[in-house]
Amino acid sequence: MYHFRSLVTLILVLVLIPAYSAQASAPLPQNGSENEFLQMDAEEYASVMGVGLEEAQQRLSFQAEIGNINERLLKEAGDLYGGIVIEHQPNYRVVLQATKDADALVGKFTQQSSFATYVEPRTVVATLLELENARAKGAKIAEDLGIQVTSGVDVAKNKAILYVLSKDRLIDAINRKGLRLPESLLVEEVQDLPTKTTILYGGVALTSPICTPPMVYAGITLTTGDRVLSNGRDIQWGYSTRSTDTVSPIFYDGRGTRSVTAKKYIQNMVVGEWVCKYGRATGHSCGTINILYFDSVNVVVKGTVVQPGDSGGPWFYNNTAYGTTISNVTFKDGTMGSCFGPINTIERMNRGYVRILIQ
Repeated sequence: MYHFRSLVTLILVLVLIPAYSAQASAPLPQNGSENEFLQMDAEEYASVMGVGLEEAQQRLSFQAEIGNINERLLKEAGDLYGGIVIEHQPNYRVVLQATKDADALVGKFTQQSSFATYVEPRTVVATLLELENARAKGAKIAEDLGIQVTSGVDVAKNKAILYVLSKDRLIDAINRKGLRLPESLLVEEVQDLPTKTTILYGGVALTSPICTPPMVYAGITLTTGDRVLSNGRDIQWGYSTRSTDTVSPIFYDGRGTRSVTAKKYIQNMVVGEWVCKYGRATGHSCGTINILYFDSVNVVVKGTVVQPGDSGGPWFYNNTAYGTTISNVTFKDGTMGSCFGPINTIERMNRGYVRILIQ
């Protein structure tokens, strides 16, 4: 069971560096080296997971390759593939799930990988594609019945999930209509569903009080771009038309600015992956991906806390951009988590003309 509190209605993703530094609200800290950021991220992982720094560095070094193999499996073995789950405790392992021939998939896709000795095959009931279809079908049934829900895919449980305020109301409505939910779909009751507010921050905070024109960023009045408010997406972008402004592929992580040298899409993300965020209200923290395709497009992370004022802040690992903060989540065991919108959502704006820059 989860409790949800949505924080924002707007995301700004590109950092504008004014040609005249006096116009910025605050100078950006100096950018660190990639090795320094790897060290910082590994130190935080080591502290949370209770392992040595060398072990932390080795585990985190696998993440990019695991993500690439996940995407290959979706494309080449989607009719069998049930997703990858990274387990950190009590022992580190990379679980490759499939409805059949899991051992064969392990041999074909991971035998030559750098993390091959940690891979464990697991047979599951549903493929990842079937879970996403079940999630979408369940959400559509609830929508047609006029019942508000949110939804996601729990890869570790091999289940799609509908989160509702009243499970009994949903089941009664389904029974009255003679409908059936997919077998791979669970219904979980929650105390709250996402509710939208209006404060946004991304990099240097906007100084305008609400997400309506004019938006002011680092002393620059932005031209308002498109807004997407549907199907789990709640994003708006603004841009400067001044010839004296440049756009730089950097972001602030709470301790310094990092260059963006890579970006990661949701199809490359796996459950258990270590990611970090920066928020203006709560600062820097890290956790593991817990739920994919939340509201069809977003990602839920366990082990982090966000509050109003954090929204629009960056999610990343090392110098790889993952997405931007949307809301907080409280898990049924009382621990806190966060929800972020992945890069995919941002780069679909304005018919694909909005892009996350990389160096």
